[in-house]
Amino acid sequence: MFNTIHYYIYLMRTKITALKTRLLGGLKKKKKKKHPNTVNIVSRYTPKQKTEGSAGFDLIANLSSNNLLFRAGETHLVPTGVSIEIPKGKVGLLFIRSGLSVESPLGLTNGVGVIDSDYRGEILVPLRNFSASKRHTLLNGDRIAQLVILDYFSPFLKHVSSLNDTIRSSGGFGSTGKN
Repeated sequence: MFNTIHYYIYLMRTKITALKTRLLGGLKKKKKKKHPNTVNIVSRYTPKQKTEGSAGFDLIANLSSNNLLFRAGETHLVPTGVSIEIPKGKVGLLFIRSGLSVESPLGLTNGVGVIDSDYRGEILVPLRNFSASKRHTLLNGDRIAQLVILDYFSPFLKHVSSLNDTIRSSGGFGSTGKN
């Protein structure tokens, strides 16, 4: 009889343990699978792609004051508050937001910014007021640039005495005609 009681106690404990595992197991946080294209960032906000078809992530002005005045011809490095770990074999390209370029005299000083995969500092956007007479005020939180991350080809450059010939050859700007 003593063994039978112990056996039933053992069975009850086993069933209770199994029931607790089943009930509580569903409450445990499941590990999220890492997205295959995950890129690490350090930022107070997460840059967003505004639509499903957007190639670029919007970066905002992360100013220490409420605004930044651009006098005619002035250039400023505008902080975004974003640092990024771009994977090896990829490059980050910065473009001015089209709305900002149309609605203001601001543009990227060098046309396109390049962020190398080994850079870990804050992304700064070099904006210039291209107007000779107008001022422009940038507000804290304004969307100023788009970050596009692309694969790149890093070839070995080999010195040769001549290059293979083509129909165009060394013809440059306008050499293929107007239309």
